[in-house]
Amino acid sequence: MNFFKQIALTVIGGAFLISCASGEKAQLDTADTQTALSNMKEMKSQLEKDHVDLLAHDEYEAGVADLKEAMEDTKEGDEDQEILESLKMAKAHFMKAKEKANSNRSNLSEGVLEARSQAHSAGARANAKLRDELSEIDHELMDETDDFTDELSVKEISQFQKEYLALEVNAVQNRQLSRFKSIIDRAENNDADDKAPKTLKQAQTDVAVAENQIAQSPRDPSQYKKSVLEANKSAKLLDDVMNKLMGEAKGSPEQVALKLVYQERKLGKLSKTVGNLQGNLAETKTALAKTTDSLADQMSETLSAKSKVAFQEAMDAVRKNFDKEEAEVYQQGNQLILRLKNMNFKSGSASIPTASMDLLSKVEGIIKDIEPEKIQIQGHTDSTGGDALNQQLSKKRAKAVAEYFSSKGSDYDMTPVGYGESQPIANNETAKGRQKNRRVDIVIDAK
Repeated sequence: MNFFKQIALTVIGGAFLISCASGEKAQLDTADTQTALSNMKEMKSQLEKDHVDLLAHDEYEAGVADLKEAMEDTKEGDEDQEILESLKMAKAHFMKAKEKANSNRSNLSEGVLEARSQAHSAGARANAKLRDELSEIDHELMDETDDFTDELSVKEISQFQKEYLALEVNAVQNRQLSRFKSIIDRAENNDADDKAPKTLKQAQTDVAVAENQIAQSPRDPSQYKKSVLEANKSAKLLDDVMNKLMGEAKGSPEQVALKLVYQERKLGKLSKTVGNLQGNLAETKTALAKTTDSLADQMSETLSAKSKVAFQEAMDAVRKNFDKEEAEVYQQGNQLILRLKNMNFKSGSASIPTASMDLLSKVEGIIKDIEPEKIQIQGHTDSTGGDALNQQLSKKRAKAVAEYFSSKGSDYDMTPVGYGESQPIANNETAKGRQKNRRVDIVIDAK
């Protein structure tokens, strides 16, 4: 009898676990159903902050399943005892997860966990798309480490840090700009490209500028606050103009709707921004032309107004013409970065495949629109072969692309550079990953 009592009262992490037919259960701090439910939700949130959902995924998910069952039973008005039983099992699973996570933590770089923490803090769980991205990276990490029994290589650590940091950027962009993007999407669905093309383009441009500013400094709101404000204003103007064109000013020219909106703003009938932003908001310009001037002023330290607009339009064109598997485009100061991920170089070859000619042709058009001051063409390889050979091969690939542009009449200052296998963007352990690493990055300096 004493033996069984000892088993029943064994302390695990400060709570009592009791073995029963339905699984292990932990003693709750309270018998009040609502308080216990709230406690388990808080415990779940803390475990996520501590990366337990990653480091002990199966045990954590088992606890989540029990917690969800308790929440559903609460909604359905089930007996308190049934709900409490589910919460006891949830707590037991959460405690096991925490114990296992503490054991696994030593096998994972703190740098990777820190990058994941930043993504979490930025709102990586804010919506289904971001949660899916987080889950995809997490499962890739679990696979690479064989559930944290193996350590990552230096390259793998760097790669996972980059993936979590990219997710952080996406989360900040979503938090700051999702409302404005929804307005733009709604306007496009209502044929804004025909009814209010100038106002639509301005909103699209301002949102794209804000995205770029956030990408450069996702943790420093002071660096992107102004551009987010401009995106806010442009989106609100678009929303107001489209409401006029679909309502009292239906069938009228865009300029008529703009005048009506500005008149009502002067009378205080319409606000100038979507929701509330912290800080002092600058007064909305009273004409569309002035709004364009304001846009140009934002980046006057790095670009002239003319170059800046062309710069942004070029970026918009890239995003519309390339999918994510072909190319990525982003901005760093007065540089436009084109990452050509689908060049399809054969292993060990610097010859441009015929299938990639269309891609380069599109890029050539972008370059002509920007009229750059200079271009650096960066070649990259996978990890197949020696370092010296890959360095030479990457330089040849960069040179091949430069020669292609020259053959099309481009006479810009182009410098081919080779980085070998030192900057992978995908896992070199897979054929698909190696193919992505055999790429070319084009860095364009605007005038």
